[in-house]
Amino acid sequence: MKKLLLILFCLPLMTLAQQTYVPDDNFEQELISLGYDNIIDDYVQTSNINTLTTIDLSSKNISDLTGIADFTALLYLDCQDNQLSGIDISNNTTLTYLDCDENQLTALDVTANVNLNNLQCSFNNLSTLDVNSNPLLIFLFAGHNQISTINVSSNPNLVNITIPFNLFSYIDVSTNSNLSVFDCKNNQITSLDLSNNSNLMALYCNYNLLTALDVTSNTLLETLWCDDNQISTLNLTNNTAIKNLMIDNNDLTSINVSANIFLELFFCQRNDLTSLDLSENYFLQKLWCFDNNLTSLDIRNNNNQNIGTTFWDIDITGNYSLFCVDVDNPGWSMMNWTVSNDCIDSWNTFSSNCGNTSNIIEEHTTNKELLRTIDVLGRETKNKPLFYIYDDGTVEKRIVIE
Repeated sequence: MKKLLLILFCLPLMTLAQQTYVPDDNFEQELISLGYDNIIDDYVQTSNINTLTTIDLSSKNISDLTGIADFTALLYLDCQDNQLSGIDISNNTTLTYLDCDENQLTALDVTANVNLNNLQCSFNNLSTLDVNSNPLLIFLFAGHNQISTINVSSNPNLVNITIPFNLFSYIDVSTNSNLSVFDCKNNQITSLDLSNNSNLMALYCNYNLLTALDVTSNTLLETLWCDDNQISTLNLTNNTAIKNLMIDNNDLTSINVSANIFLELFFCQRNDLTSLDLSENYFLQKLWCFDNNLTSLDIRNNNNQNIGTTFWDIDITGNYSLFCVDVDNPGWSMMNWTVSNDCIDSWNTFSSNCGNTSNIIEEHTTNKELLRTIDVLGRETKNKPLFYIYDDGTVEKRIVIE
C-alpha cells in the first residue's frame, strides 16, 4: 500500500519533469501558433520541442527566451527583432545558424556553439564578441554595435565579415584567405592589410580614418567603397574587374581608371582631381565628379548614351576651371546633360575634341529671340554662324560642329 501511494505521489513530479518552463507569454504564444503547445500556462511539453531543428521567432515582441535550452536538436534559430536583453544558447550545441539581430543584447556567449557557421548579431548593444570557439564560421554580421576589437584568426572559413558602425580602429584579416565580402565602414580604422585576401570581391571601408589603401593583391574586386577617408593615392591597375567604385571625399589629386574597363558606377567627387580620363570605361552608367579642380574631363568611351540624364546619373558641377568636356557626341550631350538637370554648370561646353575649338558646343541657358547671324566680317549668313545677335542687344560668339 505504501509503495502504491509513493508511486501515485511521484507521478505529478514525473509529469512536471517532462515540461519546459517558458515564462514569456509571447514566446509561448508563438509555440502555440506553431502547434507545439496548446494553452498559455508557462510550460510546454518538452517532447514537443526537443527534436525541432528549426524555429523562427522573429518579430514576436519576446523579451525572455528562457526555455530555449530544451531545444537541444536546434540547428536554426531566428530570434531577430525582439526585446531580448540576453540569451542563453549554451545548451544548443548543434546550432549552425543564429540570427539575433535587432534586439537589446549587451552580451552574447557563443563559445559552446562550435558548429556555428552563420552568426548575425547586428543592431544590438554589444561591446565585445568572442568567436574564437567557432572555427566553422562562414558568415559574421555584427554591425551597429559598440565593439572595438575582435579576433577572427580562428575562423579561416569566413567568407563574409560585416561589422560596420562599431568602434574598431584595427582588424586583422590576414588569416581569412577565403574572405569575399568585407564591410568595415563607419569605424575608426587607420590601416588595413588585405594582402592575403586574394578572393576579396567587395570591400566597404568608407567612413574611416584611412590615409592609404593597398588593393593591388585583390584582383577579383568588383566593388570598392573607400570614400570619406584621407587617402591621397590609390593604385587600381590590378583591379580590372571593378564595377562599382566610390572614392569620393578623399585627398586624391589623380586617379587612373583606364584598366577598370568594366566600371559602371564611379563616384570621385570632392577630391583634388585636376584631370579625369574615362575613355576606356565603356560600361559607365553613373559618374559623379563634382567639386574637384578639374580642368580636363574625357568621357569619350563610345557609349555616352549608357549614362543617364539626371544629376543622379552624371554630375560634373563645381569644377570652376572645366570649360570643355570631351564627349562622343557633343549634340547629344548638350541636349541631355543640362544645367536644368543639375548635370553641368553654365560654363561647361561639350566637344569631340576639346583641343580643337572648332568642335565646341555650348548649351543655351537663356530664352532670347535670335534676330540674325553674321560672320566675322559682319555679313549676314545662313550657315556656319560665328556670332549670334539677340533682341536684348547681346552678342554671343558660337562655334558649331560642321
